Amino acid sequence: MISTIAQAVHVLAAVAWVGGIFFAYMALRPAANATLDPTLRVRLWLSAYSHFYPWVWVMIVLLLVTGYTDMFLRFGGSSP
Repeated sequence: MISTIAQAVHVLAAVAWVGGIFFAYMALRPAANATLDPTLRVRLWLSAYSHFYPWVWVMIVLLLVTGYTDMFLRFGGSSP
């Protein structure tokens, strides 16, 4: 049960992190480049990343915790 929850949280954290990067690079960047002058583009990026990076750190912590939890529950740790 705990292993299944750890896997689900692990996958969701990875999807949120990679999905956010994908959105920023594939949608936000081209739209900003096409519509905003450089000064506003920098302000947009600073604002977007100042909101995104705290979530990235949450996702990194979740990935580490759930990855280690799953490793210990499934395989009994990291000893050879």
